[in-house]
Amino acid sequence: MLLLTIVAAAVVAYLCSTTVSYYVDFLWFGALFQLPAWELLTGCLTILAAMVCAVAAAFVGITAVARVLTPRRIVANPTRPLRGLAIGVAALLLTVAARVYFGRFERLFEDHAIFSGVDYTQAHITLGSLLVVCGALVVGAAIALTAAMRTPRFTWIVSSVVSAAVCNASSWCGT
Repeated sequence: MLLLTIVAAAVVAYLCSTTVSYYVDFLWFGALFQLPAWELLTGCLTILAAMVCAVAAAFVGITAVARVLTPRRIVANPTRPLRGLAIGVAALLLTVAARVYFGRFERLFEDHAIFSGVDYTQAHITLGSLLVVCGALVVGAAIALTAAMRTPRFTWIVSSVVSAAVCNASSWCGT
């Protein structure tokens, strides 16, 4: 689809005697790298990551029930579902971090009584604390990926979510 658009831009460029790079730059930088496009992309990715995390949690639950109900306690690889859950949690934390990061820029376009943009409190406290929350979410995703690479333990996955949640709660309680 993008190739057809570039070909159409080349035809228009030839007819209007402009360069093709003008239209290609507009396609990539004009539409793809604007805030609403990034918000839409991160929103879709967050929904997909939440569904992947939910399916992985369901597999962990099914595996736990199957291990309890089998008469023999021999399971081929009991850590495989936890690896999937850890990767799902890491993906979810990364997409939420992207949503928090791009959500900081929405505050620049808010209208106030006298001016538009961020006020003193938002500029010095809220935007900085949201950046800290974004960093905590990335650290939590790194912990979850570490849990996926090593022998996964449920405590590693819980600690990755708890570290980000504590930082998020302290950030929202402080503002």
